[in-house]
Amino acid sequence: MKSRPAELNAEMVVSVTFGVILAMFGFAHYMDIEMFKQMTMFGFVEGGVMASLAGLWAYILPFLMIVGGVLIAVGYRYDIALWVSGVALASIAIGMTSKAIIGTMELKDAAPHVQAIFIWLLMYAFVAKSERCK
Repeated sequence: MKSRPAELNAEMVVSVTFGVILAMFGFAHYMDIEMFKQMTMFGFVEGGVMASLAGLWAYILPFLMIVGGVLIAVGYRYDIALWVSGVALASIAIGMTSKAIIGTMELKDAAPHVQAIFIWLLMYAFVAKSERCK
């Protein structure tokens, strides 16, 4: 049977790593915001409402990733950290699936992205359920 301090150390390592990487992805998106904006708009009808909303979301999503990631990494205000991180990650899965349903992207092209974000969501769930975040 494992001792409790070792479990807490492992939870801390995973939580801090998750938070730092999430924040770094947010910063990386801002470093090339025009490319990221085009990526978020791709798959929706050009000039359409959804493409416009996706273009706006391209500026909001990295901010949520940075705020949530930093707060998780430093261990402060988990209520806010988990909320904004969850919205950011869930929006990626929902947005990619929307491109296949109401956009111009085929499901076979959107599915790998949705599957990849589920790995992030599983890690998010682990961090959210950890003793460190309670």
